[in-house]
Amino acid sequence: MALSYQHRWKGLGFTFALVGFDLVGPEDTTKPLIDYLVPLLRFKDRQKELGLDIPFIFHAGETPGDGTAVDDNLYDAILLGTKRIGHG
Repeated sequence: MALSYQHRWKGLGFTFALVGFDLVGPEDTTKPLIDYLVPLLRFKDRQKELGLDIPFIFHAGETPGDGTAVDDNLYDAILLGTKRIGHG
């Protein structure tokens, strides 16, 4: 939906309508960011096909440090090229 929205606005002559794509929620009770790797990479690939640039702006880094996979969210956000890390 975000891609079709941005593509439509670009077609109307606007240089941008969306400034970023974010995933938020309590990190210690949800799936780690890496679990969303495939759809996030598809999102980036589809943007390239459409000539769009909607950066990731993930919230990461508020994990309890108890050794679970969500403790790596901060690193995964950086590896996915996030432009901003909220609360990290």
